[in-house]
Amino acid sequence: MDVPAHPNGRWSAKDQLAHLAWWRNRAATVVDAARTGGEQPAPVELEVRNTQTYLENKDRSAADIRAEARASWERLEQAVEACSEEDLVKPNPAQPDVPVWDTASGSYAHLGLHLMFWHMDSNNVKAAEAAQIWAWEVDSQIFPTPNSKAYADYNLACFYAKVGKPGKAVPLLRQSFETVPELADNARTDPDLDRIRDDPRFKELLGA
Repeated sequence: MDVPAHPNGRWSAKDQLAHLAWWRNRAATVVDAARTGGEQPAPVELEVRNTQTYLENKDRSAADIRAEARASWERLEQAVEACSEEDLVKPNPAQPDVPVWDTASGSYAHLGLHLMFWHMDSNNVKAAEAAQIWAWEVDSQIFPTPNSKAYADYNLACFYAKVGKPGKAVPLLRQSFETVPELADNARTDPDLDRIRDDPRFKELLGA
């Protein structure tokens, strides 16, 4: 619905939708460029880009943003449909260790992540967990690669850490570190894990 921008910058449902639409459009551009050999979109700094998207859209109407979001799904679908199987398994030029199709499939897990954020902001932990598990299933079971599974495990672990469930978080972190060791370095400073930093199992995992 149309609501005034929150004074502290908290995202409304409309803001979440605008954010997701921007990234889906970028994913469609990446897929098209990989198929045609065209120019890939320029790299962006994540926090700067997300802030800019919020500022560009916070005062727009919900109807316009809903229409743009629907169009972004259609554009991504068309980009994927235009690809051959060979196109979809090409390395992503921006991330050579993942195939092009991961750029498209990641839009679904991204949606699950933002549904989790929305439910957490609404103090509905049960719904937030369901959304995060759905995102994990998309990344780790429907579109499986070792790296996508590792990042999905890490993201689900972060959710469980934020809600104070180290018993569920630590095994997932261990699995993710085994495949992508660099995630252990990230975990040392990741604020999403702050709530379980004093847990002995987490300290042992990081060798603290």
